[in-house]
This record gives sequence, structure tokens and C-alpha cells, in this order.
Amino acid sequence: MNSSPFLRLVAVLVSVFALTGCSTKAKMAKIRNEYAGVATALKGQSDGFFIVDSPEASASLDRKWSLQALWVTTYLEEHPFASAKEVESAVSALDGNLGCEVTLLGPGLYGVATQEGEIGNAFVVVQNGRHYRMIWNAKDLRVGSTADSKLLSAWSAEAARSDCRSKVKDEDWLSCGPVYGRFGFVPSDDKGQQRFYLEGSYAELAGMSVGAQLSVWVWDGSNLKSQYVGVYSYYIDQPAGVRLEGDILRVRVREQYRMFSTCCDDEGRPMDWNLKLTSTGIQDLGYSPVSSALETMDELFYRTENGLNTDDMATPEVRKKTRALLRRSPKASGLPSLGTLMPPYPNPSGDAAGFCAEFEEYGLRFSTKIVRDKRYLTGMRQLANCPDTSTGPPAPQ
Repeated sequence: MNSSPFLRLVAVLVSVFALTGCSTKAKMAKIRNEYAGVATALKGQSDGFFIVDSPEASASLDRKWSLQALWVTTYLEEHPFASAKEVESAVSALDGNLGCEVTLLGPGLYGVATQEGEIGNAFVVVQNGRHYRMIWNAKDLRVGSTADSKLLSAWSAEAARSDCRSKVKDEDWLSCGPVYGRFGFVPSDDKGQQRFYLEGSYAELAGMSVGAQLSVWVWDGSNLKSQYVGVYSYYIDQPAGVRLEGDILRVRVREQYRMFSTCCDDEGRPMDWNLKLTSTGIQDLGYSPVSSALETMDELFYRTENGLNTDDMATPEVRKKTRALLRRSPKASGLPSLGTLMPPYPNPSGDAAGFCAEFEEYGLRFSTKIVRDKRYLTGMRQLANCPDTSTGPPAPQ
């Protein structure tokens, strides 16, 4: 008895899917074998921060990154519509020592960031029907390929070589890597084109302050183009990082106070770098200070030294003491310096009662209150040192 056309069609489809599955598994096995060989070639050629200075090492690293992208696209061919966590697990199956963070940037658009130590790569995979292809790999960015290519070339395997930073001019240091990072989602532009950002941290052998870059990209369905690239520095243990607030992309950065310095590898003067997402691109709104007790103190002395109005910041008596202290302070870089602030620092947010800031040779005790949602300084007293640097009731004036 002949089978029905429907049953024959089912049989054909089952056969096709079985062959496709076998083909995909064979391809993944081949990728795994080659990857193992490349990993063996790179063994002993990296300290987790850089690779050795040799063409062979950079070629092996470049191939390793290519195989990671090929592994992901091949996995997605067999597991269409896989979640970000499932793709991350698949990458772990390729290399258990490989860190991976996958971000769904839009429908069928995967941002994949991989990392070994502080050596990383990033690539984007897009879905086209039942098929997946890599449309962009950070490792392939070269000087001259985009307007911001000098910075973006830090993602290349060549830039991961240990001698890169010693061979370039100081102003080109940030064109050297290695770089590791992650993707983040931002709303589409006015044409409905998907946008996202890639934040990358530069490998740092020592210290808690890290150089970084942020780039914003747009996918028009055919090409991936950069809309913005910038660099900054941040404190590795800071409480905030890159985040989207409405149409503003905020990046927490580490700067220096203007009227005093901090002694240690710390958060310095925390500020927010504000990038406005417009309908057609990115508008750099610059830096804004993060509210804190130290920011209020720095602002008071800075305004006073520059003849700016401080009526909204402090009482007449505090302003008088501020001017007197500035006259006695030594100058650094053209401005009076209060000296070097010593830890522990006042609470970053403080309260309405007061705080004490201790410098190398003296302390400054402030009493405060909140006026129109801003900290207002009602008292200032110079001490030999701060007996208690935690916020609390002010010392008697």
C-alpha cells in the first residue's frame, strides 16, 4: 500500500533534519578539535594580561577568536532562538576557562563578549531565517576602517602583544589592548535601526583604576556602523557603571578633585559622563559631578578661589573661614591646594548633620543642613585631626 503524499513529505523532512543535525555535529566536532590545537599552541604564550611579542602568538589568538565566533553561529544553527544563557553555556562547553557574556541586542541579534584573564573579544551574530551569521568581529577592526578605528583597533590580536604599548607614542597608548568588555542595549533610532553599546576595559596589571572605552553602534539590517567612541577611566570597585536612564547613557568615571588630592588608589572624584541618545545619533553632554560631601567641599573652595558666588553653599562665617584658609594654602598647578585627603573618606552621600575631612596635617569639620535638596554648610572648624571621620552630629562650634 502506497503511503500518502503527506507521510512521504514528513519522511523527507525528518531525513533532511537528521542529515543537517549530523552535519552540524560534525562541524562542531571539527571546530572543537582545531580550537584545542590553537589553545595548545598558545599555552605559555600569555600571562592573562598580554600575549608574548611574536607574530605566531597574535595569529593564534586571532584564530582562536574566529573559532569562538564560528562555534556560536554553528551552535545557533542547531539551536535556533536559543536564549543568551544557553549560548553562554555552549561557549563554556567549548572552553571551560573562557568567560562569556551574551546580550540579546534585538530580535535575532546576539552580542557575544568572551574573556580569558583580561584578554577579550566581542562579536555580533544575526539571525536570517533559520540561519545565523557573524556580521561583525571587534578583532577585525583596523586603522582606517572607521573614523574611530585607532581606538577600536585596540581589540585586535596584534594590539594584545606585550610590546604594543611601549612602541607607540603616548597619545596612541589607547590604541593598544588587550581589551575585554560587554554589550548593552539602547533604544532604536528614528528609522527603527537597532542600536547598542560596547564597553571595553583595558588590561591593567596593577591598581584599582582602569582605562576604558565606550562605543555606540547602529545596525541597519545590512551594515554595522559606529556612532560614537570615547575613552575614560573608572575605579574598579565603584558602585555604579554604565547604565541607561531614559534617553541618557550615563558612564561613571574617575576624575580628580580640583582643590585637593586623594592619597590612594581610590574612586577619586566620581563623575557621570552623559551621552544623550538622539533620534539620529549621540550628543555628548559632558561630565557632571556626583553629589557627595567631598564634592560640596571642593566646589566651595573652587568657587571661592575663582571669585564665584557661594551664597547658596555656605553661611557668611563659613565663607570667611574658607577665604582665610585659601590664603594660607600652598599652590599647586596655579591653584591653592588643601593638601592630600587621607582615608577613610566621609560617607559618599553624607547626611544633614556634618562630616569631617582629614588631610595630612589637619582636619576640617563641617556642620551641614539640607536646603532646597542641596547640602548647605553651616559651620567649619579646623582641627589637628579628625577624631571621627564617620558622618554624625557636628562638633560644637
